[in-house]
Amino acid sequence: MRYFFNAFKRSAVLSRFVQAFITHKFLQLTGRLPPVRWLTWEITDACNSKCRLCNIWKQKANPDTLTFAEIKKVFCDPLFKDLEILLITGGEAALRDDLLDILLFIHERLPKARPTISTNALLPDRVLGIVTALLEKGLCIDVGVSLDGVGEHHDAVRGVPGNFKKVDSLFDRLATLKGQYGNKLNFVAGQTLHPMTLPYIDETKKYAQKKGVPYFVQLYDEAPYYHNAGSATISAPDMITLADKVREQEPSFHNETLLTILKDGIIKFDCFTMRSFFILRANGDVMPCLRLCDVKIGNVRQTPPSEIWRSAAAWEVRKRVRACLGCANTWATDWSRQSDPLPFAKQLTTAFFKRRFKK
Repeated sequence: MRYFFNAFKRSAVLSRFVQAFITHKFLQLTGRLPPVRWLTWEITDACNSKCRLCNIWKQKANPDTLTFAEIKKVFCDPLFKDLEILLITGGEAALRDDLLDILLFIHERLPKARPTISTNALLPDRVLGIVTALLEKGLCIDVGVSLDGVGEHHDAVRGVPGNFKKVDSLFDRLATLKGQYGNKLNFVAGQTLHPMTLPYIDETKKYAQKKGVPYFVQLYDEAPYYHNAGSATISAPDMITLADKVREQEPSFHNETLLTILKDGIIKFDCFTMRSFFILRANGDVMPCLRLCDVKIGNVRQTPPSEIWRSAAAWEVRKRVRACLGCANTWATDWSRQSDPLPFAKQLTTAFFKRRFKK
């Protein structure tokens, strides 16, 4: 018992757990909102991929996206002063010609915010150019690359022949930059867990290990954001096989969360969307999350973000979020866990001991 106590005492995770819990309870008692620490920004809804698990590419791209001038005005709003992570997604983020200028401005305005670019790697030269330029100026940057198989298997899932070769090249070039700039650059390979990708999970993991690329899996999700509602039904045997594949991954909070969802069908937690994070759509609409992305709370072109945040509409949506049955979204669960870890105590504890006693 003393060993377990000392292990927890030494753990930085426990310290963060306690701090987050106390902060949450204080804000709860005083009726105050926490600072906005995370933002998912759909910087464009245009997509150059043809993924079989997502239908964003089938939609007509909105030509009325926020301009650079409008973006400058938006991120000068005090709502973002405590921003820590800016997750830039799409569509395909690299399709924006002014992405580098946008990131440089945001760093100038919000130096504590670390950007993460999510990419399908179909424009590897542009992605690498942006990353290199940021690193040369002393900035930090993270890159998440979609990887759903090796070779033609990846191309079949993503719908574009030759996509894997571009992914492979991008990883090599990012590794070179990582050697130069260390922790200022992080990059990962992310694979979607779905019956379609099941035959490719082992080969994808081995490929990533051989490349020295951090690898993680995330559950297939159906949501209005992806325009894929009703696209797939996962059978009970497939759910069991998917869970087995998750158990083969490195022990982590993320993977324990996936196992809970695969076992119970859902995970209920205190979601902090519209409290410590939200989604900003390409046209400036403020929305809570992927599943409620059809719920518009306001538009940053028409109303300053801080006013939207304090509006009656925002408070009504927060009530709706409280009634949500839960979801499988990776960043929603992780950011909610960092805001209030108590609902995830089982997953956190299980992951901790699995890591401690891993053979």
